[in-house]
Amino acid sequence: MTRHILIASEQIWPNLLGLAWLVGRDGGVSSLDILHTSDERRSAEPARRIAAIAALMQPGLSVTLHRTETLTQAVLHAIHAIIESGGGNSSRWSLNVTGGTKTMFAGALPFVRLSYVEAFYREVSGQWFQLEPHDLSGIQTLSCVEIPDASTTRVRVPVIELIRAQAKIPDGGEWSQNPPPRGLDLCAITGRGIELGWNWRTLQNEFPLLSQILTGFAFEDYFGALLHACGAENFAASVKLTHEGKILHELDFVVSTGRKIIVFDLKLSDSADDAAVIDQISRLAEDGAALGGSDAVPVAIRPSWIGQDSGLGKLAKAHRVTLWTQESMSGLVPAICRMLELPVPESGPAADVHRLHEEAGRENRRLFSAPRLPRAPRSDRPLESSLGFVDLDPYALESTQLGMGLSLYHLSGKYLLRYSGAAVGWNSRDDLERAVSRFGRVEYYKRSKNGPWAVALIHPNHDMAPELRAFLKQRARQEPVDVE
Repeated sequence: MTRHILIASEQIWPNLLGLAWLVGRDGGVSSLDILHTSDERRSAEPARRIAAIAALMQPGLSVTLHRTETLTQAVLHAIHAIIESGGGNSSRWSLNVTGGTKTMFAGALPFVRLSYVEAFYREVSGQWFQLEPHDLSGIQTLSCVEIPDASTTRVRVPVIELIRAQAKIPDGGEWSQNPPPRGLDLCAITGRGIELGWNWRTLQNEFPLLSQILTGFAFEDYFGALLHACGAENFAASVKLTHEGKILHELDFVVSTGRKIIVFDLKLSDSADDAAVIDQISRLAEDGAALGGSDAVPVAIRPSWIGQDSGLGKLAKAHRVTLWTQESMSGLVPAICRMLELPVPESGPAADVHRLHEEAGRENRRLFSAPRLPRAPRSDRPLESSLGFVDLDPYALESTQLGMGLSLYHLSGKYLLRYSGAAVGWNSRDDLERAVSRFGRVEYYKRSKNGPWAVALIHPNHDMAPELRAFLKQRARQEPVDVE
């Protein structure tokens, strides 16, 4: 076994896959040292996530976190100190240089020339390369040799454990899941649904294995069975975060392909007014960031929405959310398979359902729900646009995902705040105004009709923008806040 060193960054999966490759090749690593910087979002928090998941991948593994700087010489000294304290050339060492900044990468390169260190790197294409010393006419350089078997490596940890290891929860909180739906006759449900114009109440009566509570739950059962038919193996359905008997958060489906996390959020029928659109899209983006960093793929499935290429699609793109509206439903099966990185089945339930979906699409028959165009904001003021209902790109100077409870967008000197009152304790506009009164004033506030979520626009007081941002970040992490 080797003693493994890596550099943490927002993209946590390349580091996890590197560790998984070593575990598969050697049966494990004898120790894990993780370098990170003081940047909480881009480095320190990902380092803690990697450490937590590594403990699941190899129980009993000794993991040590090391804070360093981004300067090349700082990384050089940090890695040198780790190797010297770990036995130097009497041990075998492996070094994953995928993470970190370019200056940090440069600090790791000298160790490639040591005979007892193997270094490797993952390209964005998914290819893995071994870095080896090479001399070119007296110039000391490096060469890259592909590692073919590394590209098929997967992180084999149950998805519910990946969620528990990464998502921040209050003391006493717990994540749980419902069993995925089993035994549904997808072809019969699809064919009958098309005949009925997707009258879900009738479908629930005729197919008792579908949820008998709400029609939206029946659609979730259908989608879960379709996920399984498309080849998804490691996924959790109806994932809930509970605390003191209350549900604080719920995710419809979370899938691990072994190389990334996918978060599916389903809404069967939705009024999709301006407040609901920004609330749903921003919340889903936040969920993805909290569960998989920049490697996660949040997917909003909205068969009742049309206009995927309109401002709605731009809004989703600005939040890095994949949006499937009514226009996507006839190709739902291949879209799922692409997400899962699997071929479209040529036979079986998924293939049969795909043919039914395609046929309905050719006949211009709706699938799953009656589509409608989400209502545009009705205002002659630029506030709604700057809040991002149409496109955040021209406005967002900075986007900070602060965990499951709060997200923050910097919009031309003002701050757009989206938060859960249940998570941070501000359950009304008065609560929020009292909390931020020293730092700024609340110009806009709207509470979600369907939960504890709220959106607010805060204008910082004179020269108080850094203090306001620091206060909000502290509150998101539930740290003590000194306002004196």
